[in-house]
Amino acid sequence: MVLRPTDLPSPSNRRFIPAGLLSLGLVVVFGLVCTIFYGQIVRSNPSGAADFPTPETAVAIPATERVALTVSTTRALNIPPAPPNVSVYFVPIGNLSIIDVSYLVEYYRQRLGLSITPLPAIALGRTYNPRRRQNQAEALLQSMRDEYAKIANDGRSILIGITEADIYTSDRNWRFALGLRDEGRFAVVSSARMDLDHVNYGAPSDFVGLHTRLTKMISREIGFMYYRLRTSRDPRSVVRSSIMGVDELDELGEDF
Repeated sequence: MVLRPTDLPSPSNRRFIPAGLLSLGLVVVFGLVCTIFYGQIVRSNPSGAADFPTPETAVAIPATERVALTVSTTRALNIPPAPPNVSVYFVPIGNLSIIDVSYLVEYYRQRLGLSITPLPAIALGRTYNPRRRQNQAEALLQSMRDEYAKIANDGRSILIGITEADIYTSDRNWRFALGLRDEGRFAVVSSARMDLDHVNYGAPSDFVGLHTRLTKMISREIGFMYYRLRTSRDPRSVVRSSIMGVDELDELGEDF
């Protein structure tokens, strides 16, 4: 085949060929890197919940990275009269890699003089909603009642589930919930949104701040369900009318 002069690239066109090849090469390399990175995300999080990992896939934090929690020996102000023959139980739900249940039990023993029995943990079960990437609070309560049916059927028993799973309630159009109470004897409290800096499980967390917030929410449930308190007009009371987020939780004191 014979090439005519017009078939050959002109000198001006020849200057653009290396630049074009370089651009094409960069595009190919960038696409390859994105593909590898995406593959790692999918393998580490098949559900696609990249914004908030579930506690069941959490990496336990080594004990050496935990901050020692010291229980305050100060008694709460104005402790209401304890009801007769009523028992309170803590039920860990799911893998608790951050929450220290033994600390919570001791906290209420010293703070309120209240003896709380921790029960063996139960699984999250089929409570996860992949569309919301959260666990349904109502389903968690039902799982707790089913697992401990004998205790649940005892009208003098109070069950408080404690979880690190991110939860929501089906009857409210909220992005998340800090807790849910039902029938005056069952509640679940979630720590998932109480430490927003801890978005990657396995990284160091603000253990002290998280447990301070957690005890406020648990005290709220104890106040309503165990002591049968009414809502308070005091904005610093843990049993004030509503708590709509972590900022409002931080405004509270630790007393009823």
